[in-house]
Amino acid sequence: MRTQLLNALKVSALAVVLSFGLSYALAWTTAPSANPPALNAEEPINEGPTAQTKRGALTIGSATSSATLTIAGPIGSTNDVCTSVTGSAVCLSSVNATTTPAGGFLIYAIHTFQDCILAGGTLSPIGGNKNTCNIPSTIPSGWTQYQNWSETQNVYCQDTNEPVGGWVYPPPTRTPCNTGSHTFSNTPTESCTATSEEPLVCDIYGNCTGGNVTSTTCYATITRVLAY
Repeated sequence: MRTQLLNALKVSALAVVLSFGLSYALAWTTAPSANPPALNAEEPINEGPTAQTKRGALTIGSATSSATLTIAGPIGSTNDVCTSVTGSAVCLSSVNATTTPAGGFLIYAIHTFQDCILAGGTLSPIGGNKNTCNIPSTIPSGWTQYQNWSETQNVYCQDTNEPVGGWVYPPPTRTPCNTGSHTFSNTPTESCTATSEEPLVCDIYGNCTGGNVTSTTCYATITRVLAY
């Protein structure tokens, strides 16, 4: 009986020791600074009907993957709104509503009315409350021609190239060309190809030399263009 009692006391003592050890091992390294429900984990973004607010920035997609965001309602912002369709940001703040005509975006929202004016152009409506920029020059860097709307000037084209090693029987026969031109219309830019050709000369044994041909392609000069 005495032995059984001793064994029971040993088991109880071991249990108490283990209990203290586990309590110490599982203790908070830093105690919570507030009682629940304070300092709970942030609510995850979900598809529920309850309005949510995210205080930090939200990035959709990444630089290596495409991503789209569809919004079925008005967009509200207390700061500027920018887009970078062409790689350089275009912001609503760049729309100068004090200009004449009033500020706004051209078709596809890449450039503004103000950009058109600074490029030396004028607004050109294309229907559907959309505008392009009528620019009296070639297409500026960073702009895109709208369809084929342009006015061109003829270019007299000559080929001045030489084959590797030069001409065998100079001078070659050179055939220039004219690109042609068109008045302001939705017409592709004209082009033509000028050539230079030397005769092929063969001896009585059938050994031939010469016959080289070179060419140069020229395009008409754009003197007025619709762009966006």
